[in-house]
Amino acid sequence: MKRIFITIPWFTPAYKAGGPIQSILNLINNPQEGVEYFIFTSVRDLDGEKLKDIQANNWYQFTEHTKVFYSKRVGRADVLMAQVKIVQPNVIYAIGIFDWHFNMTPILFCRADKKILSVRGMLHTAALQQKSFKKNIFLAFVKMMGIRHMSEFHATDEVEANYIKEVFGKKAKVHIADNYPRLLASKNNNEKKQGKLKLVSICLISKMKNILLVLESLKFCKADIEYSIYGIIKDEPYWQSCLDTIKLMPANIKVTFNGALLPSQVEDVLHQHQIFIQPSESENYGHALVEALSAGLPVITSEYTPWKNLEEQKAGLNVALHSAAVASAIDYFAAMNEEEYTEWSTASNIYINSVIDVKEIDGQHQKMFFSND
Repeated sequence: MKRIFITIPWFTPAYKAGGPIQSILNLINNPQEGVEYFIFTSVRDLDGEKLKDIQANNWYQFTEHTKVFYSKRVGRADVLMAQVKIVQPNVIYAIGIFDWHFNMTPILFCRADKKILSVRGMLHTAALQQKSFKKNIFLAFVKMMGIRHMSEFHATDEVEANYIKEVFGKKAKVHIADNYPRLLASKNNNEKKQGKLKLVSICLISKMKNILLVLESLKFCKADIEYSIYGIIKDEPYWQSCLDTIKLMPANIKVTFNGALLPSQVEDVLHQHQIFIQPSESENYGHALVEALSAGLPVITSEYTPWKNLEEQKAGLNVALHSAAVASAIDYFAAMNEEEYTEWSTASNIYINSVIDVKEIDGQHQKMFFSND
């Protein structure tokens, strides 16, 4: 059996960190033959809340082929290095780049035949602009430590591969392997009336996801819009700006904030709405967008995601990041009658299922983890 040792700051039953957790959960739910996974993670969720019914610094049998170690913060680096020595993995697969314990310690100080750093969109230009001073200092330090010579890199597409090479140089070895998706059941019988729309976002509340832009755009919409926001607040000052904008909404706009969702609740919530909106400043994948499309919700998103040319497929709209463009997209869907909406809803599910090839993703991961190329 080949062993992959995965280090990630949060893993289920933690759920508030969003996409990276889902990426790894989808990976182990599509196991490769002859592979065991050992996941080293934190005993707390993104907001610091301790995970229920989990004893720290113990291995748990998560699936037949996967074990998970939920670590305390105190002494974490030493514990991580000790566990890597015990497991003796073929591959170390670190998720993220800016966490010293989960990203740098395994790459710099642990041994394996191959070490891979999965940057998860964190080197996108827009992402690097957030807390840019600290990030640039960190990157300068790890480059000085020789991270490029100790690790290979994982990108989910050519765009991300180029960002990695911009930071670490053209000689950086980059593997391109798409994320495994979680595809939901499609349900397009949510009654759609002209001039009305049920809009939803499920995401971390931060500048990157652009919820404030959605709220500012809604003020210009004339239709009756119900907008539901789900997620954990990552940026409190940003959320306060959102709350200030919500107070200024006209009578035809109803906005509700519902807090974080468990992954098991996502499908039901999506089926209660008609359009998914997330005009992100950047996405290296966008699990929430994929899940929404598979559930039969056309999406309104930016050009800075892998999911482009949506209008041609009747799967949604890619919009410019300003209020007029976002408001126009919302109005476009609000004006649809049930027949028009059903056509787009059905097309959304067809589109996402047509562009995802799990066998190809299997091959990409097999090559990334075990090829010597």
